[in-house]
Amino acid sequence: MTIDNNPLPQTPPTYVPSTDGIFFKNHELRFVWSIPFFIVFFIAVVAGVGFLISIARHGHLSHASQHGIASPSAIVGEGLLAFAMLAATWLISLFEQRLVSVYGMGGSGKFRLFASGTITGIICLGALVLTLVHLNLLTLTHTTSAIAPILKYGSIWAAFFIAVAVFEENMTRGYLQRTVTRGFAMLYKRYLPRQNSLALAFWSSALLFSAGFGLIHLSNKGESPIGIFSAALIGLVFCFSLWRTGSLWWALGFHASWDWAQSYVFGVADSGTMIRDHIYAAQPQGNPIFSGGATGPEGSIYVFAACLLAFLFILPLRKQTVYPDLTEELSNTPDALDFESSTNSSFRPEA
Repeated sequence: MTIDNNPLPQTPPTYVPSTDGIFFKNHELRFVWSIPFFIVFFIAVVAGVGFLISIARHGHLSHASQHGIASPSAIVGEGLLAFAMLAATWLISLFEQRLVSVYGMGGSGKFRLFASGTITGIICLGALVLTLVHLNLLTLTHTTSAIAPILKYGSIWAAFFIAVAVFEENMTRGYLQRTVTRGFAMLYKRYLPRQNSLALAFWSSALLFSAGFGLIHLSNKGESPIGIFSAALIGLVFCFSLWRTGSLWWALGFHASWDWAQSYVFGVADSGTMIRDHIYAAQPQGNPIFSGGATGPEGSIYVFAACLLAFLFILPLRKQTVYPDLTEELSNTPDALDFESSTNSSFRPEA
């Protein structure tokens, strides 16, 4: 038997053009372009319905008149902003080749979490207002008992505050927070190697966006230092619900019902802003530090107890993994800092 000592010919490496470029790496949008693209998409969607822009500006809470905001333009304005935020999130998901649900609107038990957050928001706000009433820091006067207008305006303002919650939660705890969390996680994984780099990254971005959530309330007339701090604190509570449940649905329900009960049911100021239609009319009494003054209950030191109560309601919720796709991405990426430069082409052996 003859043995051929010549080695088998090896397949030469095949030139494969790299998919890396200025905007993309490994078929994904580079980190440094993610936030600018998202902002451009959001502005583009709003501008695309140009004739509604003026309605959006006057309908938003920050543009309320001294007599309070009215319902028709308010709903259209906030609805436009909420739609633009969701549309921008969907567009950026196409560029990043991810499911849009990974940015906080996915997960299981959506209705259950939304309903739980809604009930909790009403309980916490109701407990805060009734505490102020019991301590003679707030007086409530019934303005109407007719069922028809109560149901009519109750539904209108519920739709409005759901739109507010969708816009603000997706703006501060949706795509942007996930993207910044991803950036922090890459940095921590590379320069501070540790198993809980994602947790550290999540809470770093949570602190950043919660502080920003508080600061954007500076534009509200009648806002106070306690009100700004409480807005940042409730932002952290919402971040905890995201960390605990893996989605924004609990926070959406709480945010909407808290604002709805505060503005429509009890007629108190919401971060210094009033609406025109409400069941009760409220009048703060005494020291604004305790009553909230022109800011409303969110300007009272007792709001911190309400925030603690909300936190306790979140604890029993079943734990879900936050950003599971990001967890997988980090585990499969030894050097996750994807915003550093890379070559434009590569040689890889053909499989």
